[in-house]
Parts: sequence; structure tokens; C-alpha cells
Amino acid sequence: MDEYKESDQGKIKQDSDTFYSYVKIPNQYGIHARPATMIVKLYDRYDAEINLYNSDNDVLVSAKSIMSLMTLEANKNTIIRLDAKGNQAKPALEELIGLIQHGFGEE
Repeated sequence: MDEYKESDQGKIKQDSDTFYSYVKIPNQYGIHARPATMIVKLYDRYDAEINLYNSDNDVLVSAKSIMSLMTLEANKNTIIRLDAKGNQAKPALEELIGLIQHGFGEE
């Protein structure tokens, strides 16, 4: 997969059977309990395996677990990589990117 470039933020790319994108966390408190719950609810609506990766602390987590998402330590301005595989990977990733870019409705 490509390295992060600011110009690619929010753009979906594909590597083999995985769709991926990089996004910056915009909301003041990052991914805390409320945003984590929103991500898990989104995960449950799609036939896709979704993971989030924080290269700052080398943590990879599944979007299916609130507790896992809390360990991501994705604070404001953290760049995370989103990966998705499966039948609905691309639409799931599109929705997740929008959710994050709009600050989980907090801003």
C-alpha cells in the first residue's frame, strides 16, 4: 500500500482485494466511546471486514469492537489508515470516511 500523502486524504485506493484510505481525525476528543459506537454500528450494516490502523503507535484494530477502537488512541489530528475487504467494502469505506471527516457529528 502507498504511504500517506496529505493530497490523498479521504481518497479511496485499492490494493488487490483491499480498499484503503487515509484520514485525519478532526474532532476535539478523537475516537472516544461515542465515535467508536458509531463506527461499530456502521460496521454492522455492511458485508465487509473493516480495520483501522494508527501508525503513530503501530496499532491495528477491527471496526467491530468498541473496546478495540478505544485502544487505537486516535486523537485529534491523528492520521489513520482505513482498510476494508468484502462484498461491500467500498461503500462501507466511503461512509466511514464521511463519518470521520465530519467529526462524527461533533463539530
